[in-house]
Amino acid sequence: MSPNSSISASDARRYLLTGAAAAVALVVAICVLSLWGMQNGLSEWRESELLRYQIEKIDDTRRVDILLVGDSSL
Repeated sequence: MSPNSSISASDARRYLLTGAAAAVALVVAICVLSLWGMQNGLSEWRESELLRYQIEKIDDTRRVDILLVGDSSL
C-alpha cells in the first residue's frame, strides 16, 4: 500500500468487526468477573435486595396507576 492510499471498505469492516468483538468480549469478561466475585463473597447482592424489595412493594399494591423508574431525582 502506498502512503497516500486510503483504507478500503473491507479493511474498515474488518476493523469494525474486530472492535465490536473486542467490546463484546470485554463486557462478557466483566460480567463473568462480577458474578464470580459475588458468588465468592467478594461483593454483595445489595442492589438485587433493593430491587426485590421494590418489586414486593409493587406486588403488594392492588393497582398501580403510574410507575416511575429512575434514580432518586424523580
